[in-house]
Amino acid sequence: MRNRTSSWQAAVCANFLHRPLLAALRALLVPGGIAFVQIATVDNLLRNARPGRAYLVERGELPELCRGLETISLDEDWFDNRHEARLVARRPKRPAV
Repeated sequence: MRNRTSSWQAAVCANFLHRPLLAALRALLVPGGIAFVQIATVDNLLRNARPGRAYLVERGELPELCRGLETISLDEDWFDNRHEARLVARRPKRPAV
């Protein structure tokens, strides 16, 4: 993350949990920019041994990890035998009042 200025129209993070990266998404996106995030949840351990717990989010955790972004869509469910959180979020166009 060399360039921390707002310059991205969109960001995609799939199957990779690094909490500091998710917290930095707001700063990396231009106002109105969109983030797409897909990460397995702890419920995945009910059917699959991997990834391990350290690489999984809790139910409802993903929007908090992407703080400062407006949630457009959040789905937490089984997809092809894998329990995932799927988030689409937007950086606000103007600062919150």
